[in-house]
Amino acid sequence: MLIKVCGMRCPSNIALLAQLDIDYMGFIFYKNSARYIGDDYINGFNVRELNLSQVTKTGVFVNVKIEEVKEFANKFSLNALQFHGEESADYCKVFKQMGFEVIKALRPQKESLNSVASRYEKVCNYILFDTPTAFYGGSGRKFDWSVLNRYDADTPFFLSGGIELDDVMQIKKIQNKSFAGVDINSRFETEPGLKDFNRVKQFVEQIKKK
Repeated sequence: MLIKVCGMRCPSNIALLAQLDIDYMGFIFYKNSARYIGDDYINGFNVRELNLSQVTKTGVFVNVKIEEVKEFANKFSLNALQFHGEESADYCKVFKQMGFEVIKALRPQKESLNSVASRYEKVCNYILFDTPTAFYGGSGRKFDWSVLNRYDADTPFFLSGGIELDDVMQIKKIQNKSFAGVDINSRFETEPGLKDFNRVKQFVEQIKKK
């Protein structure tokens, strides 16, 4: 089970969580997010300065021009890119061909999960299913996870949206060959962008326990 912790922006908090068995850390470059990495961060502190060799550094973007994404990816030595807007398959393909891991966030709505995900077949490493909202970014709420049982596309997926410590057993009940991991965020925070180390630690230990 892969674990992605998103919305990171405090250097000391990042360094602390990097000690855990976490696979991905997400840094949000969307200015309307409460967890936006921040202009001071972008102009000063650099993720390169932290020992994150065991973590896939993931930039989260919303409808950003390709050249701007490239600039941020280079500046912060990002390994993966997550697109949370209206980015097309062709857009994602550009970055996949450049060697980045690509994660495309989708929201289960009227269309079936398979028909939506099929548009991004072969141009994304992962699909991330998140709760439908009227705006971009996370809502901190869950959607009906039972719909995941009907997903049978080849692209593996992350589950996101309102995941909290008490959800471990329910997550482990999801039986789908393409279920790759979970994306956690607001339900593990003491304030936007600052994660509670002990809660994340408990979750990591429990979710990875066989």
